[in-house]
Amino acid sequence: MTFDLIGKAERVGMIDLRYGEAHDDPEPFILTVTPQYVADKMFKSVYATSRSDMQSYVERNADDLRALASNCKARGRTAEVL
Repeated sequence: MTFDLIGKAERVGMIDLRYGEAHDDPEPFILTVTPQYVADKMFKSVYATSRSDMQSYVERNADDLRALASNCKARGRTAEVL
């Protein structure tokens, strides 16, 4: 079974990562990355965390975020907010 990033959407201050088995997965897993989470991981103030910081974090940590999403999905969850 594959579990890959099948979509990404930016909302005000957040990034939603959609994971699934295929692009048309009827039950994708949504992982929401918040500025607070990225600030904590980057040892920065949340007020100093920019949109580009968040995008960079998501790109640099793609494998870790996918693994986290996969773990949550395996426990029966459909979404997680970081």
